[in-house]
Amino acid sequence: MYLHIGGDVVISLEGLIGIFDTRIGDSASNDTFFQRALASDAAHVIDPSDIKSVVLTQESIYFSPVSSWTLKKRAFAFADSESFELHLEATHDSTENH
Repeated sequence: MYLHIGGDVVISLEGLIGIFDTRIGDSASNDTFFQRALASDAAHVIDPSDIKSVVLTQESIYFSPVSSWTLKKRAFAFADSESFELHLEATHDSTENH
């Protein structure tokens, strides 16, 4: 399945790692991550005047004008809920163990 993340950009849910709200950038480490990501060749800014979320995939980092809440809602609405939930659970379980 695919997820529209703003503008004319659509990504595959299979490669999705995470969707993050840019407001988490209030800490110095998050600010550093966002600045390095923006400078990266893998970064794609959909609308430079309106960045609300960061979408991390296996291939790229997207700065999206769509809120993280809306993107997460879309991902669950359009995904095969059983396989997508299993993927999220596996991802969540692996991050808890680190």
